[in-house]
Amino acid sequence: MVTKEITPALSDSPESRRYNRIKRWLGIADFALGFGLLVVLLATGWTGTLRDLAERGASQNYSFAVFLYVLMLMLISKVLGTPLEYYGFRLEHRYNLSNQKLRSWLWDECKSFLIGLVMAAIVVELLYMLMRQSRSTGG
Repeated sequence: MVTKEITPALSDSPESRRYNRIKRWLGIADFALGFGLLVVLLATGWTGTLRDLAERGASQNYSFAVFLYVLMLMLISKVLGTPLEYYGFRLEHRYNLSNQKLRSWLWDECKSFLIGLVMAAIVVELLYMLMRQSRSTGG
């Protein structure tokens, strides 16, 4: 007969609970900020302004206009979200969970933005292509 040794579950320290609570609130704030941005863009008609700017900048190239629209939307979102991201960066240091330098963090943020831009542009272009095809086939 094999017996298993039961070890009591260790509870989180007050410091780790505080850190996790702050991270959770940062995530909620980031979601609310992104959702709020989309609501404001739709409610004010600024999304149409962004569309017009993208069309003007693309000179009759529909795919490039879609890319420019996604770029502008992501830039606005990044500018608004940067203070929360920086607070998260500082939080990691305050709890000794990171020793990354600011310059390295900024470079990582730039790379993340560029990869996100490419991925978002591909997804949006595919969605628009599917919508155009379903409209042309009468679906």
